Amino acid sequence: MLRREGVNTADLDNLIDQMGRADARGAFGTPRGIDLLAQVIVPGLREYEFGVRRSIAGTANLPRTAGEGNVPEGYRKMVADYYRSLAEPRP
Repeated sequence: MLRREGVNTADLDNLIDQMGRADARGAFGTPRGIDLLAQVIVPGLREYEFGVRRSIAGTANLPRTAGEGNVPEGYRKMVADYYRSLAEPRP
C-alpha cells in the first residue's frame, strides 16, 4: 500500500528482512535476538513510522500529543522529550 502511494519502503523492507532472518534462526528467544529487537528493529520501525507520518501530515503538525491538556504535569516534559528524540536525525 505504501509503495502504491509513492512512499519509499527500502528501509522498511530492510527491517522486515532482518526480522525474518532473525526469526528463521530462532534468535528472538535469545538475548542476542532481544538486543537486535531493542537496538535495531524497534527504533527503526519507530523512525520509519514517524517519517511516513511526517510526510503525510507535514512537519508543521508534528510532534504533538493528541490530548496535550490531559497529560499530567510531571509527564509533559518526558512526552515532549520522547517526541523530540524521534524527530532527531540518526547517523
